[in-house]
Amino acid sequence: MAAHRCGGGLLDRLVYLSHGLAFILAFIGVKLIAQAAHDSFPQIPVWLSLTVIVTVLATTTIASLAASRRTRRQDTDGPASGIQPPAQPVP
Repeated sequence: MAAHRCGGGLLDRLVYLSHGLAFILAFIGVKLIAQAAHDSFPQIPVWLSLTVIVTVLATTTIASLAASRRTRRQDTDGPASGIQPPAQPVP
């Protein structure tokens, strides 16, 4: 609970985290299948697994923060297309 307060809503801004975690779980699944069928597939070294996991987590974090920053900026700047709404006639 304290970690959520300190994060300042960071988990809400990590919009692509679920995609990254799904990719990591799929990678681990492939690695387990490759390890079970070690005669047919080459072994995936530990350093490669850690590199994939860290790279995916870093990429999804950076992409999520950039997307949430872009969304917040568009919300405060007005319409995303840059077209201003027509002026209301003064009565």
